[in-house]
Amino acid sequence: MAGFEVVEAPNGKVASDLALQRTFDLVVTDVHMPVMSGLELLQELAIWHPTLPVILMSGSLEVSAADAASLLGACHFLKKPFLMTELQHGAIRAVGNEAQSIRRQLELGRQLPRRRVAVAASR
Repeated sequence: MAGFEVVEAPNGKVASDLALQRTFDLVVTDVHMPVMSGLELLQELAIWHPTLPVILMSGSLEVSAADAASLLGACHFLKKPFLMTELQHGAIRAVGNEAQSIRRQLELGRQLPRRRVAVAASR
């Protein structure tokens, strides 16, 4: 993706581990992955990095997965196949919306994490 440094993870568990070790600005993850699903990764990131923007993608548009992603705080859901420009626009919007997310967390009285995490994880 132009303008972004991408770090890949082969599954959700590796992505989760990377999220605890490195600082990122955005997570892009597939819903269906081995070891840990994208929704499970989203749940973990919501605990450790509540202001981190996450984009979920899936080859099968599952209403329940899209709804769960929204409820868990995903900022965008992409149906595969998609154009790279769709992902780039979503990423730019997500990173730009981070300030809004931080304001929401502060309004809710939540402590902000010290590190921001973004991981590109797919199978």
